[in-house]
Amino acid sequence: FVIDEIGGIALIENLAKPILSDFVGLPKESVNVFLMSIIRREAGVALLTEFVEKGLFNHIQIIVNLLIITFLVPCINAILVIVKERGSKVAISIFGFVLIYAILMGALVNYMLISLEKIGII
Repeated sequence: FVIDEIGGIALIENLAKPILSDFVGLPKESVNVFLMSIIRREAGVALLTEFVEKGLFNHIQIIVNLLIITFLVPCINAILVIVKERGSKVAISIFGFVLIYAILMGALVNYMLISLEKIGII
């Protein structure tokens, strides 16, 4: 709520747009889904469901969103446990690696599904 009120979500959306929209093929609303998933997994999926009902995502984008949500660090509580158990350097390293991995896998699956759709397999 606080991040949204001070304009942080709009800033994050603008910063993530080149990566999410151009590279992964997702609309900017995906940023909200991913932020909510990091805060609480169920909230991210609920927000994704709301966006799907509004027609903001096509079938490929839904799959890619769910894949990235699955690969992201489970939630803020898990991040805090990693910080407590392993220290902040390791926690930042894990979070950074997982974030990059999730985005790369999301982009790969997006391109594969688009290619399969173009040739008529799906």
